[in-house]
Amino acid sequence: MVLREKWMGDRTSLYLVESVREGGKPKQRIMASLGHKEAVLEKGDLDRLVRSIGRYATRSVVLSLLDDATTLSPPPGGSGPGCCSNGYGPRSDAARC
Repeated sequence: MVLREKWMGDRTSLYLVESVREGGKPKQRIMASLGHKEAVLEKGDLDRLVRSIGRYATRSVVLSLLDDATTLSPPPGGSGPGCCSNGYGPRSDAARC
């Protein structure tokens, strides 16, 4: 499932959609209409939805950490964000990767 923006005149609406095949062709099926983008963002509905979904996700990335100036370190015994081998960029202790 993905979030889709659809423009109608001067308004933008947000939809939760899934990819399906009908007649052998790809199509996006609307699962839920979230409403007009401005209203959804103003009320904080999108942030609330993301937090709710995050509780059930087995893997997630905390994007707010990317705004932080600190270096992300990998989990003990494995690679993860901040490790030089995973494409996230160099670390101050990259020699240990």
